[in-house]
Amino acid sequence: MGSGVSKTILGTPSDPRFAKLMTESTVPICNDLIKGAAKVVDNFLLDGTNNPDFDKRTRRESAVWSQFNVRR
Repeated sequence: MGSGVSKTILGTPSDPRFAKLMTESTVPICNDLIKGAAKVVDNFLLDGTNNPDFDKRTRRESAVWSQFNVRR
């Protein structure tokens, strides 16, 4: 596990769409977003039972990475 920190820019956010989000305490952090995404992508729960929230439209599988076009 690790973390990364990018360059810090002093001052207020320049994009008004994000200005409130930067200081709002109820905005979900990336860990919350990942848990929510895993909830619909993983077809099994940790105990091995079927996940009732699984949505097969959200899962894409491939044997090799070259089949994924990330430039769409």
